Amino acid sequence: KAAEFTKYTIAVTKRKEDEARASSVYDLYAPGEPIVSFDSFLDGESIRNEDLVAWVTIAKEHVPRTEDVPLITNFGTSFGLKPWNMFDKNAGMDVQRSAPVK
Repeated sequence: KAAEFTKYTIAVTKRKEDEARASSVYDLYAPGEPIVSFDSFLDGESIRNEDLVAWVTIAKEHVPRTEDVPLITNFGTSFGLKPWNMFDKNAGMDVQRSAPVK
């Protein structure tokens, strides 16, 4: 129960001041009764015309190699957001032709 957020690759919820983190460092001490219950964030309320929070879970599989030891924190993780079919056409296609330079 302490890592409920790991069930989701991405979850989108309405932004709330009291939902600042998906887990707590104290959840390690009582994983069966976590202080923060991420599943309670997903309460089915409408997110239309609201400020949103995207809860993104990033996984990293690390296969150790000789060069990693003793410093195994030499890798990072990230994610990016990229629009998909946001426009009807490529806006760059409306650029006027330039005159040849003589």
